[in-house]
Amino acid sequence: MRQSIVLKARVNDIEQAENAIFDLTESLGTFFVQEDVYFNVPNGNLKLRIMHPNRCGQLIYNSLSKKSGHKLSESQVTEVEDVYSIRATLSAALGERGTITKKRRVFTMDDARIYLDDVDQIGQFIDIAVTLTSSDPDACYARAKEIRDRLKINEDAIVPAAYLDMMMDNLSFDDDIPSRKSTKSGSETESAESDGSV
Repeated sequence: MRQSIVLKARVNDIEQAENAIFDLTESLGTFFVQEDVYFNVPNGNLKLRIMHPNRCGQLIYNSLSKKSGHKLSESQVTEVEDVYSIRATLSAALGERGTITKKRRVFTMDDARIYLDDVDQIGQFIDIAVTLTSSDPDACYARAKEIRDRLKINEDAIVPAAYLDMMMDNLSFDDDIPSRKSTKSGSETESAESDGSV
């Protein structure tokens, strides 16, 4: 599996974020429209990424854990030629948890990728992934912090939850505010336990 140090943060000023990323990468990035369909699985996360307007995409399994105070992502990616047939099969077998649609710009460096995401229903975010190497993991952790500092990402902007979790929280809040309030302590405990979920 591929291992990466990952970090996600909310963006309040998109122009400032674009300028900071350009200064770091000297790139305008590559633009994609992506639809991520999440399926019910007992461990980690399984999602089918549809790359619009094509029929191709990726089937992605990943799990998150914490290591040395950082989030460690382990992922396995399989290229898919006919996403709609695969989606029908997985939906019938596993059931769907939900779908996230986003406009994404990808900025690539030798050892890292930066994603600038505009996610339907929940807002704009920076997502950082630094490739973890077994030869010098401490250097990878330091590199992740360096990128965060260069992009001027404050601690209070960092979000621990996955996009799907944030969207589901928003829907729960809009649909049933009294119910949400009555179960707040339980939700907080569950959120803390699933801090690594993507």
